[in-house]
Amino acid sequence: MKRHIIIFSILAIFIFSLSSCENLLDIQQKGVMGVDDFYKTDTDCEEAMANLYTTWRGIETNWSVVLNMLSDDCWPGGGSRGDQINWEQVGEYNYDSSNGLIKSLFQSLYQIVYRANLVIENYSEPATDIQKRAVAEAKFFRAWSYFYLTTLWGTPPLVDHVLKSNDEYTQPNGDPAELWALIEKDLTDAINSNALTEKTTANDKVARITKTAAQSMLGKAYVFEEKWAEARTVLDEVISSGKYELYQGNYEDLLHLAGEFSSENILEVNVVNDPANVVMTKQVYIGWRYSLMTIAAGQNKAHDLAIGWGFINPTKSIYDAFVAEEGVDGYRLNQTLWTHQQVKDKWNVVVDGTDCTVKVRPGTFLPGHEGYFWWKFRAVISEKQLASNRTGFHNNPRFMRYAEVLLLAAEAHLQTGGNPEKAADYINEIRIRAQLPPKASVTMDDLKTEKRLEMACEEVRFLDLVRWGDAAAVLATKGAEVPSFGGATPDNPEHVEITFYNAGAGFVAGKHELLPFPFDEINVNKKIIQNPNW
Repeated sequence: MKRHIIIFSILAIFIFSLSSCENLLDIQQKGVMGVDDFYKTDTDCEEAMANLYTTWRGIETNWSVVLNMLSDDCWPGGGSRGDQINWEQVGEYNYDSSNGLIKSLFQSLYQIVYRANLVIENYSEPATDIQKRAVAEAKFFRAWSYFYLTTLWGTPPLVDHVLKSNDEYTQPNGDPAELWALIEKDLTDAINSNALTEKTTANDKVARITKTAAQSMLGKAYVFEEKWAEARTVLDEVISSGKYELYQGNYEDLLHLAGEFSSENILEVNVVNDPANVVMTKQVYIGWRYSLMTIAAGQNKAHDLAIGWGFINPTKSIYDAFVAEEGVDGYRLNQTLWTHQQVKDKWNVVVDGTDCTVKVRPGTFLPGHEGYFWWKFRAVISEKQLASNRTGFHNNPRFMRYAEVLLLAAEAHLQTGGNPEKAADYINEIRIRAQLPPKASVTMDDLKTEKRLEMACEEVRFLDLVRWGDAAAVLATKGAEVPSFGGATPDNPEHVEITFYNAGAGFVAGKHELLPFPFDEINVNKKIIQNPNW
């Protein structure tokens, strides 16, 4: 009996000791605030929104690369074959559900949704103007993300709240009608909140989401849903508001320093010039491939070009489309992209007896290239040098500009019940800026041509081809043959040759209209049904 009492006493002491240790070890981590203790003050609210804006900024590369390389305007490119395999697969229609670029975009869009849900849920009864604005902006970002999730994947899981349990994390495919309804409601709520920042004139510089930006995105959603009357109403209101207008400086500066926070930029992210925090921008990965061209670091005394990685090169198809509409001397053409000869003519220089002419190095080949170079996305040191390594530029990404609003409104007016004269007026605004004669009337074919040229390599072409039903014909052989462009040698002039073949590549109707849900997502969430033919 004594023995039992002794054992019980020892166990009691042991249990008490464990309990005491647990209490002693239950110490809040320094420098970390739990969710329950955050989302209280305006300061917390502003920090949460800074995180949301930063997350949106961070998606630009994946978003831009996927949407541009799926189009007929761009080749993957790079420094050599296999430089970025995931990028090549997307740009050559040779990808599957394991593609890392597609997976990353999918996850990044849901990261925006998650951070937006945190703000919307934790400030469901906003007490201050700052909190009201934050909720409105968060709804905009959630709608923006779901616009791309829905147009690219069709039936992504609908997550309109912060998930609380493991069971909730396995969401089924969303219903398209409910997804579009969420997009419309979020944008409408944001517009009607009276909390969003708004411009008073077209020349105001605003770095936040504005009411007219939300209206522009709602109009775009209506166009994709073919709700033409609703699209006309909201897009006409944006146009007549006078809050935005086309940039009237040099067209080549539209997406550069001189065009930052211009009257045309509807959705723009401010990137601070901070050498200690260098970020990759479009100018870096699209910039001309320095290692295969005579623009090495030691030759910058001869010109102002910075190094680039040579991805997303223009196709001959986009160049030919410009020439067909504008001629080889077209103002907008020559401010958008250049031929190799134009590149050489621009920097045909000799320094200290050394030929520093900018050109493809003799005997080398630029992969995924047909001899054309983007100029409107150029990387120029004199404008944007950020750090000594010259690989970062603080150029502000543009996610939407006023020219796209004019084109979306014109399309809505070309449809049943619209005003064809208004459509012509909207398109002619863009044509006049491009130094082209206005048209007395316009057709859908006119609009398609104008949109391709004006928005070249600006993330709109692929989704347009799909919704117009043109993708299967236009992209049928994309990626089947991959060209390279070679520098001239004494025995061999510069030329394009096919250097890689992808058997069976090209857009397949009934399959490539939608991206595959990433394999990792399907693997952990058995409720998601894969898209057709993947």
